Amino acid sequence: MTLQTIRFDRDQWQWKSRTKYADGTLRPFKMDKVVIHWGGYTNPGDGEADEAAVLRGWQRYHMDSKGWTDVAYNFPIGNSGLTYRARGMNRSGATSGDFDDDGIPENYEALAFVWIGGRNKNTGASYPISQAAYDAMGRGINDAFEVAGTELPVTIHKDHKSTACPGELWEAWRDAQGWVGDGTEPPPVDLPPEQGAYDMRTVRNGDGTNAKPDPTVASAQGGMTIHGFIDRNSIAENGADGIFRSGTETQTKNFQQAKGLVIDGAVGPATWAEIDRKLT
Repeated sequence: MTLQTIRFDRDQWQWKSRTKYADGTLRPFKMDKVVIHWGGYTNPGDGEADEAAVLRGWQRYHMDSKGWTDVAYNFPIGNSGLTYRARGMNRSGATSGDFDDDGIPENYEALAFVWIGGRNKNTGASYPISQAAYDAMGRGINDAFEVAGTELPVTIHKDHKSTACPGELWEAWRDAQGWVGDGTEPPPVDLPPEQGAYDMRTVRNGDGTNAKPDPTVASAQGGMTIHGFIDRNSIAENGADGIFRSGTETQTKNFQQAKGLVIDGAVGPATWAEIDRKLT
């Protein structure tokens, strides 16, 4: 790829992949589409240090909890305008399903770009996306076309499964470029919650169920994951499934112990304050 602002030095920001990816070496996989993701409830932060901290948290979850060899994405992009090499061009991204019904799972043929940002847990609305991030996404996707030797379908995560990812702003941007998927009718979408749906109330073991996940629990799980504290029982790709079970209680107690809080396993005001504290 010819990305001009890409961060190739993964060791510089403590990137600890189990797989050694050689720069510039395209491992055999059938790249036939691009997928745009966002980071769930991730605050895009303020510059490279915050972006690197988020990426380390994502990678710890994907590797230590999921047992994968690396973080799920190929190229994360920050509001700083930087593009980070995660899996790079060496292995397909971890996109679920078989979108084009060709018998080949998407994690064997899709290139995944992810914005290091997401939606505000209090309002459900997307955090602002910088022009630098839009520009970097456009450069990256055009570089993917160059590698593939043709223009590929550009899909968004909600084309593949029932999810709000990557949000209305990225969907509108994708459509404005004239890039579309392959015409397949997308599944129903989980729309973002209404304003004020996240009240940061105290949550504890027993809140949220498989039938009705609790968005406030998901916010707490996602926030602690970004800080590097993982719910190993979560069934969600980003560690935030909205179900407060024993794994979330252990996650909370470990977080509270590290932050010098009362260790009660419930996410109350003091724990929320630490979750929201700026990553450094």
